[in-house]
Amino acid sequence: MPPRIALCLLLLVGRSATAYSEPSTPSVSSGPAVTDQRSLIKRLHALNIEASWEDEIDQPFFSVTGKTLKMYGDGVQAFEYPDAVSAKTDAARISRDGMKIGTAQLQWIGPPHFYLGGRLLVLYVGHAPSILKALESVLGKPFAASE
Repeated sequence: MPPRIALCLLLLVGRSATAYSEPSTPSVSSGPAVTDQRSLIKRLHALNIEASWEDEIDQPFFSVTGKTLKMYGDGVQAFEYPDAVSAKTDAARISRDGMKIGTAQLQWIGPPHFYLGGRLLVLYVGHAPSILKALESVLGKPFAASE
C-alpha cells in the first residue's frame, strides 16, 4: 500500500475512533449560563416555557429586592445581586433544608427550593414537578431544599 493511502486510512480510523463519545447527562441543559434575571427568562423561553415577570418582592432575610417570575400559574422568586460574591454570601446563610436563613426559623406554605446562578438567587416554594424540572434544567439542582 502506498504511504499516502496508508496515512489517509490511519487518519480516518483515528478520527472515527475519537468522533464517538458516550452521551453525557448534564445536570443543566446546554446553553449560556444563567447568571441574572434576564438570562433566566431567556433560557426558559428558549425551552418553550412560558414565563413572565410580575411584581417586585422583598424578603427581609435577603439583602436585595427580587422579582416574581410567573411560571405555569405559580410564582418563583428571583433575587439579582450586584455580583456573584454577594449572592453567595446570602446563599451561605440558608440551611441545607431551607427552613432557616441566618437566625430566622421559617415556616413555608410548601417545600422551599433554592437555586444559585452567578448573581442570581432563586427561591421556589412548592412542589409542582413542571416548575422544579424547568428550574433544574436551567440552574441545576437546588443547593438547599426540603421535601
